Amino acid sequence: MLVDAVTELGGDEWRAMDEESSAHHLTEALTSLVTAGIIADQPAEPLARLLPGAMNEAAPWLARSGQPEALEDQTVRALDRLLAGLRTEAGSKSGCAVDRDRETGALTVSACC
Repeated sequence: MLVDAVTELGGDEWRAMDEESSAHHLTEALTSLVTAGIIADQPAEPLARLLPGAMNEAAPWLARSGQPEALEDQTVRALDRLLAGLRTEAGSKSGCAVDRDRETGALTVSACC
């Protein structure tokens, strides 16, 4: 379904919808994490573009793989490592983690503070 949506809407429309629905909120959240010292001091705006880009590429890749269940845990672990690279030493000790709900498959970031 996700692959069909991107195909039907086109990449530009898909990005515009993603931008409208989440980019502002993600920028605010990343700014808060920088301010709190959880992630390294850096502009939040580039991260707010790069992180969804990685996740938006992973979703159709999983869908097309023919074995999404087998690759899903690997993908979640890769995302966790990617996000861990942004953390400061204090942020690493804060207990933030990416978790996947086994029933719904939803990804969440655990409380960081």
